[in-house]
Amino acid sequence: MLFDSTPSVAALLFLTLATTLKLILSTFFYAILFHAILSWIQPGYSPVSQILSQLSSPILRPLQRAIPPVAGFDLTPLFALIILQFAMILL
Repeated sequence: MLFDSTPSVAALLFLTLATTLKLILSTFFYAILFHAILSWIQPGYSPVSQILSQLSSPILRPLQRAIPPVAGFDLTPLFALIILQFAMILL
């Protein structure tokens, strides 16, 4: 593309797939981040908190089974954010 040539269909498909994956990972990242911040600011039931919980649960549930709470604190959002950031860097 730098030399004014047309990209191949495979290259376009790969770039589209990578961009879509990065968008999905970013959505998970910000949903987990906002859910964690909201749980500190307003603990308890909130419609926004419920939506963010539903968005972030596919990432957090497997980690919650593997990582136990430490002194009553759930550290899985921290590990999930690190894993998601690492995956975005790899893309």
